[in-house]
This record gives sequence, structure tokens and C-alpha cells, in this order.
Amino acid sequence: MKDWLLDLFFPPKCIFCQKLLPDSETMYCSACGHGLPETDEIRPIPFTKGCRAPFHYRGDVREALLRFKFGGRSHYADPFAAMMAVKLREVNADLITWVPVSRLRRFSRGYDQAQLLAEAAAKELNLPCVSALNKRHRKKQSRISGFASRKANISGAFTAVNPEQIKGKTIILIDDICTTGATMGEAAYVLHLAGAAAIHGAVYAIAKNR
Repeated sequence: MKDWLLDLFFPPKCIFCQKLLPDSETMYCSACGHGLPETDEIRPIPFTKGCRAPFHYRGDVREALLRFKFGGRSHYADPFAAMMAVKLREVNADLITWVPVSRLRRFSRGYDQAQLLAEAAAKELNLPCVSALNKRHRKKQSRISGFASRKANISGAFTAVNPEQIKGKTIILIDDICTTGATMGEAAYVLHLAGAAAIHGAVYAIAKNR
């Protein structure tokens, strides 16, 4: 009854074109599904086994991610994570964690988008999801170009919450987007120092490697 009422007052829409979905379709419409920029790339990231993603960061995928991060569409986390999980089923991991935003960023946005993705992916993959990292506030990475500059900006931003919970574990580290890889690399470095056995990165979209 709850689902029926939700569909009545808030009919499901395609997360890409935002048009109403037919009863036979979920998450996104068949028209959008044929044109999505899918990828099998595993982007090399320091201190990880590489970063997987279902999509390249462009077109409708980019617009959907921007609505998710900045437009209050937190409910996109479930379909995004379901798509990410397809790329992660072959990874034999012990737990999932995420690349956190700072407390200031979380307060201004209302939620941590990477945490929502991690929690949803953990349900898809039947794995525990733990908070392993804290982040100090830094200038937005999106306002900085180049790997070296981004790495310098993010250096020292993360600290491990409880090293004992990740020591010797194989971890899936979740974020929303991979651009230069500097942010995920720094987060993975801290997990590595805390004793993680192996780290596999995963994002919803990989940006063009500049």
C-alpha cells in the first residue's frame, strides 16, 4: 500500500531524461538506456587495485550526477549504486566504505552523496558498510585543475576513524566521480597506512583523464 501511494502521488521518473516511466521499466527508460556512455575502464589509482565505474562522465550521466549532488535528488543513490554493483560483483571484499565530504560540506548539502552510494551498494552486495574516514574541510577539488594541484589540496585531509576495523581487510572504497584520482588516492593512502590489505575503488562515473 505504501509503494502504491508513493507511485500515485510521486510517479517514478527516468533518472536521466526525467520523464515518467512506463510500468514495465525501472530506474531509467529504454530510450535513455541505449545511449548511455558505458565503460569497462578500470582507472589506475595509487594505493588501490583500480577504480571501476559503470559510466563515463558525460551527457545524461553527468546531468544526473549533478542533480544527485547539488539538486537534492538523494534518492538517486539506489539506482546509481545498483549500476555500480554490477561492476563490483567479481570483487571479493570484506566491507564497503566511502570517501567522505567534510562536516561543513555535508551540512550545506544536507547529505554525503558518497555515503548514500556506499550504503546502497552495500545492500546490493550484501556487505557491511562502515565509516572508516574523516575529512577536514578543503577547497573544492572541482575548482582546481591538474593532478598535482588537486593532490596538494587534498593532502592530509583524511584520517582513519578506527584502524582496527579495517586492518587486514579488503575494502571497496566508494565515491561519486573520479576525475584525476587525487582524492580517492589520498583516501586510499590513509586506509593503506591503517592496515587495509587491499582497496578497490568504485564510482558512478569516470571523467575523461586529463
